[in-house]
Amino acid sequence: MQGVLAAWMICSALGIDSTIKELPPALQSNWLVTHVICYFLSYSALSMSFSAAIVHLVRKAFVSDTPKEASAAGSEVQKKKDYSFDKLAYIAVSIGFPFLTIGLITGSIWAKGAWGTYWGWDPKEIWSLISWLVYLTYMHLPLMLPKTNIKKSFRPILLSIILLIAFPIVLFTFMGLHKLPSSVDSDHIYAE
Repeated sequence: MQGVLAAWMICSALGIDSTIKELPPALQSNWLVTHVICYFLSYSALSMSFSAAIVHLVRKAFVSDTPKEASAAGSEVQKKKDYSFDKLAYIAVSIGFPFLTIGLITGSIWAKGAWGTYWGWDPKEIWSLISWLVYLTYMHLPLMLPKTNIKKSFRPILLSIILLIAFPIVLFTFMGLHKLPSSVDSDHIYAE
């Protein structure tokens, strides 16, 4: 999945104008560098969670087996570890979500220096907040689901479905939002 995403990004980058232009003043900030690095680390972990969710749902649909347990050789005690894809997806989001949060915070600090306000309700900022809220919901659902009437066997499926919705929102925020007519006045659009 990541290979397809990387190929898509490379192909879209080939059509970009390669002439060297002066960097706009809003982009001349160390906060921007931190913001971008955090978001890219987050996106890579979240893409892994998306892939794991797809694999989990496909395996659930076509293979009816229990999660594989593997023995990890410790000292004298054999430890059993569950290596199911729904758990891998949760671990990947557990790694990506803090970076998503730090990216959102450093972006607002950068915005304060660039435009004089921490939050301007720009379409990019709104969709970044929506992405963050969806992953926040995903992170908290395992705590909430035991208090509901949802069957225990359906809970990992529900969490995987949320990831199938969440990552396209991230991709839209990152690569698709600037294509909308409403983004013409956006502070976050620097190139055509």
